[in-house]
Amino acid sequence: MMELLKIAAWESRRGLKLSGEIDISNAKYLADSLDHLEESEDIHLDLSDLSFIDAAGLRVLMRAARRLSKGKRLVLWSTPGFVKRLLAVMKVDEAQGLRLAG
Repeated sequence: MMELLKIAAWESRRGLKLSGEIDISNAKYLADSLDHLEESEDIHLDLSDLSFIDAAGLRVLMRAARRLSKGKRLVLWSTPGFVKRLLAVMKVDEAQGLRLAG
């Protein structure tokens, strides 16, 4: 059974808590949520409850990281192993504005 994507404000950091699955059917909702965050600071995402992400979801994260102003990062917290493997396969690194933390 597919878990729907849930997006919530992350109260302890400037960013979002994501849970469930990110795929082509709902990646636009994540993109819209990220677009509404101010870009003057790093954006933090808590991925601890994420159960799946496909290429469409990964593209949304990479686009959000690229659009941040110079020196700012999209910081991924509690990144599941499957997301780390996808990032490695796609050769996404910190130079592209993403940072894995915690």
